[in-house]
Amino acid sequence: MSIRTSIDGFVRCTFIAAVAVAVGCGGDKTTDTTSATGGTASAVGGATSASTGGATASSSGGTPATGGAAASGSSTAGNSAFTCAKSVVATPGIAPGKDGIWGTATDVTGGAFAPYAGTDMTKLALDTTTAGSVNISDDMLPGWYSGFGLYLKNPEKCFDASKYTGIRMTIGGTVGDAMVYLQVQMNDNYPIDATNSKGACVGDWSSCSNNQFQLATLTPTPTEVEVPFASITGGNPQAQLDPSQLLGVQWQFNCPSGGSTVSCPINVSIGSVVFY
Repeated sequence: MSIRTSIDGFVRCTFIAAVAVAVGCGGDKTTDTTSATGGTASAVGGATSASTGGATASSSGGTPATGGAAASGSSTAGNSAFTCAKSVVATPGIAPGKDGIWGTATDVTGGAFAPYAGTDMTKLALDTTTAGSVNISDDMLPGWYSGFGLYLKNPEKCFDASKYTGIRMTIGGTVGDAMVYLQVQMNDNYPIDATNSKGACVGDWSSCSNNQFQLATLTPTPTEVEVPFASITGGNPQAQLDPSQLLGVQWQFNCPSGGSTVSCPINVSIGSVVFY
């Protein structure tokens, strides 16, 4: 089953990182005013290919990014890490529906966190006037990046989606020279956050990072793209995504450095996002 995306009521998030290592941030029910119900998370990674409708989206490294999402569990003695509650995902729907309400009210719930970007960089603009989708846009300059995403709760903040193979999303539009990453947050790679009871990575976003997958190309018209969990790699300290401890999903756009020849006009729509 699929979920329709329509994101409303985002909040501002803090960001720590250099442009070369793009590190994002996000929110949860403590820091985000967007309420939601239903859902699950998606991912991004490294070195394989993922089917994109009839074509293929080949992965390609890229700078690992990180994001905000809620984690869960009880603290672990010694380093104050939080363990993953691993609530089992019963239905595959992820993305928010109308007005930021997620999937089904009886399974995973969550919400959206605000677009993020580096210092002195513009953030993605969001348009949710079309029911069932969100349109994101930005005129990015060389060396800039920006992203946004979705966090999970119900009431736990860490979910087990290991019975699924990967993430399927409907996405399309134009990005110029920009690189597009689907990123997934998992508890082991999320910095310990005592305020929101999440994370097990000792350090901050300079030493902890999400796994990700680069979408090689986007079709002008939104098309279904499948990204296997096995292709979602490159995180730290765990380089391979563990689908049994998911916290959230986000999309990041990186405009490469390259002077006046680089152009990154972002105009992308995202529709349903589901596990498959």
